[in-house]
Formats: sequence, C-alpha cells, structure tokens
Amino acid sequence: MTQDTSESRGTIRERLAMRLHYRGTSRLLHVSRILRAREILELSDKQLLQLRDARVELAQKLIKLTSEIRTVRFDTLNAVATKPANFEQLRKNAKSISDLRLQRKTAVIDAFEKASNVLDDKQKHKLHEHVAELVDEAWENEHEAEADEAEE
Repeated sequence: MTQDTSESRGTIRERLAMRLHYRGTSRLLHVSRILRAREILELSDKQLLQLRDARVELAQKLIKLTSEIRTVRFDTLNAVATKPANFEQLRKNAKSISDLRLQRKTAVIDAFEKASNVLDDKQKHKLHEHVAELVDEAWENEHEAEADEAEE
C-alpha cells in the first residue's frame, strides 16, 4: 500500500468519525431515516404522508431555530464591537444560543418520536434494528479513526 492510499483512507475515516462527532445521535434520529427505510418497513401510503408531514414540520422548526441562533450571533458581534464591550450581554447571548441549540436537538427527538408513533409494533422493531445497525457502523468508524490516530 502506498503512502497516498493510506493517507486517503485515514482522511475518509476521519471524516466519517467527525460526522458522528459533530452531528451526534440526532443525525440518526431524523424522520428522513424512517422514510429512507420505507421498503424495509413496508410503509403504507397513509404512513408515508404522515411521515412526510412530520418531516416538513421538523424542517420548519429547525429553520426557525437556526435563524434565531444566527440573530443572536449577530447581536453577540454587536456586543463585542461596542465600547466598552457589554459582557453581561455576551453571557446572555451565550446562554440563549445554548438554549436554542438544545431546542433544536429536542425538536429532532420529538419529531422522531412522533414519526415512530405512526408505525405499528412490527415496523418499530424493524426500525430499531435498522437504527442499531447505523449506530454500530458509526461506532466502528469512530473507533477505527481513533485507532489510526493512535498509530500515528
């Protein structure tokens, strides 16, 4: 194996591990995961419509929360630019951003729960197995990336 090949493999593994690290478990809980597994789950037309509605509702919430985060970031920049810097405002903004990020994460979890309730017990079991496989792959990729880093 050449140096370039092993470096590119390391880079791919690092990117996979970073994906899990930065996006976390909420990435595994998106309603789109259920829709992508529609053949495995044997979803009915009614279930597909309900899941698509849940996905749209989630997307709207995420857009709103992300917009609010950006607005607070702009306020933070203004607070830094002000003489003297308004440290109390900076603290308030940091807390607000943390709260909004938490709301964004819980919105994903809530939407996944709502989408799961559309499924029958057999479909829930199949979904659990599907998500468990994705988690196993993510863990494996992260572990491989850590092992590669340790070898360096």
